[in-house]
Amino acid sequence: VAVSQANKDYFAQFIPEDRITVVSTGVDTEYFHPNEAAEQPNHAVFTGSYDWMPNGDAMDWYAEDILPLVRRDVPELQTWAVGKAPTQAMLRRSQQDPAFHVTGRVDDVRPYIERGSVYIVPMRSGSGTRLKVFEAMACGKAIVSTRAGAEGLPVEHGKSMILADTAADFAGEMVRVMRDPELRMRLGREARALVEGRYSWNRVGDEFESI
Repeated sequence: VAVSQANKDYFAQFIPEDRITVVSTGVDTEYFHPNEAAEQPNHAVFTGSYDWMPNGDAMDWYAEDILPLVRRDVPELQTWAVGKAPTQAMLRRSQQDPAFHVTGRVDDVRPYIERGSVYIVPMRSGSGTRLKVFEAMACGKAIVSTRAGAEGLPVEHGKSMILADTAADFAGEMVRVMRDPELRMRLGREARALVEGRYSWNRVGDEFESI
């Protein structure tokens, strides 16, 4: 059982393809749900465990290459890096920059996701599907992601989320999303509808049971 078509393609190098089935990872769409009243202007949120290298690399790239570009247009930007095992580079930046918040491990990520006016996934590596992305989608958040960050998800640029792979494009899309409330609402509704229709635990459980 593979969790994405990319994983299936990899495993098919070693075993017959007809022995591999893709079953999506899923999300609890009752636990994670929209809370539009909690959104704060110009807040960017990323969640993850930073002892996994791709997450630490994502925050390094964001802080060094993307964040300065966003601040040219949105100087009041607040960034929240939520999750356990933050890197030393993240901790140093949080000490030097009062608008770069590093929480460490939290009992409940929902209040932090809900706070964001944009949920960011600046990942450049890793494989599988991103549980963090499913959670943000279920919360109805507008998401800006790299294509690597959206691996395993049937999304197109501009529908359900925004995709950008260079620092300049990523920063520009963040600014556009934060400045456009109608765009945020549309992306959030599309993201929520996608996970409700295809990635709720009931739906994924049915797929797995059928195997």
